[in-house]
Order: sequence, then C-alpha cells, then structure tokens
Amino acid sequence: AHERSVRCARRFPLTYCSIRLRKAMKTGPRTPLVSSEAASRYMAVVADAEKILLGDRFAEAFAYASRLHATQTRKAKTTPYISHLMAVSSMVLECGGGEEEAIAALLHDAAEDQGGQATLDVIGERFGPRVAGIVEECSDSLVDTRQEKRPWRQRKEEFLERLVGASPGCRLVTACDKLHNLSDVLADYAVVGEVLWERFSGGREGSAWYYREISRILGPDGNRAARELVLASARLDRALGLGEEDG
Repeated sequence: AHERSVRCARRFPLTYCSIRLRKAMKTGPRTPLVSSEAASRYMAVVADAEKILLGDRFAEAFAYASRLHATQTRKAKTTPYISHLMAVSSMVLECGGGEEEAIAALLHDAAEDQGGQATLDVIGERFGPRVAGIVEECSDSLVDTRQEKRPWRQRKEEFLERLVGASPGCRLVTACDKLHNLSDVLADYAVVGEVLWERFSGGREGSAWYYREISRILGPDGNRAARELVLASARLDRALGLGEEDG
C-alpha cells in the first residue's frame, strides 16, 4: 500500500497532495505532509478559486483538431494522434490554464503538421489572435505540409531561442506537450530499449539534449508540468548515462 501511495504521489502530485491535505484536516496523518497552517491556506485557495468553464469554442476546437489529425497516429504507433492533443489540453487545464490555452493545446500541432501558414490563418479566424499566437509560438515550422522542412537540429535550436522569450501561454502549452511526449518516450524505452531512437530524427543524444534544454528553460516557471518535465528529463539522462555536456 505504501508503494502504491508513493507511485500515486509521483505521478499525480497535485491531486495526491490535495487528497492528503483533506484527510489530514479531518483525521490527521501519521506523518504530516505540511503544517496545518499551510494546509488551511491551500484549501482556502482551492475553495475561492474561480471555476474554469469550457464553452462552445473549446468543443469546436476539439472537433476541428479531430478532423485535421484524423489520419495521423502517434509516432510509430497505432494510437490516434488526437490522444496526445487531449492529454496536453487536459494537462494545461490541470496546471491552471484557461480556455484559450486549452484550445491552443488542442491545436498546437495543427499548423506544423497539417497545412502550415494556411492552417494558422484559419485558426486565427475561428479561434482568435491569442490562440493563433500561441499555436504559432509552439510551431517550429510553418511550411506547407507538402514542402520539405529545414533540418531537425536547426529547427529545434531556433525554437529553443524563441522559447526563452515566449508568452506564458506558449510556455505552459510547451511544458505540457513535452512532458507528455517525454513520458511516452520513457515508457517505451523501458519496453523496447535502444531501437526506440530509430523513430526520432534527433536520435538518442539529440532527443535527450532537446528535452534537457527545454526543461532548463521552462523549469523556473514552477508550474506542475514544468517541475515534472525537469524530473523526467533527468530520468532520461540517467537511463541513457548522459549529462549536460552530451548532445
């Protein structure tokens, strides 16, 4: 039971913490997680927080994303690509993002993978300039899908440079996106081993370098996704026997 609790805490720290805090305030835990004062402040914030309600725009964005990515699957898998977009959007909301960030999360790969600038223009018309702006910031290429993209390393280095000064919305969506991708990488690496890197343009060292740099840039943001991204990147480096000098 203790091991299950530890796994739950590591995978869902915010949910686990809130559950433990509620139990602590009712019955008192054997080993307190936080002081009673901190627990009271936390519960007060939760109680007073404004609810985030999703409207028709979110439903429209979900339908649009489903159509755009209808024939796309996760890299080297049979899983529908929309599963990734759903996961990223969900994580954005769980990290405190609003409806526009959640919509941008659903559409964050739309322009890059499904039509380039033309698709971005449609997003701006249908969902507004802020959503389109976040999607543009999250994209490392806006060329038409039929055109050849610039080399992988060049695109990633340019994206990292832009990410340093990116908007809070872009940084949040990116943290959630990369965390979900990296979680997938770690899970698959544990099963298939080194053959995994055949899927990725950056290969073994390049992929680890990219996640390491993103976690370095986004880690100071301090939200749940950013914190867990730092931990996941370090876990990948340990699994591969790599360090900051590699990549």
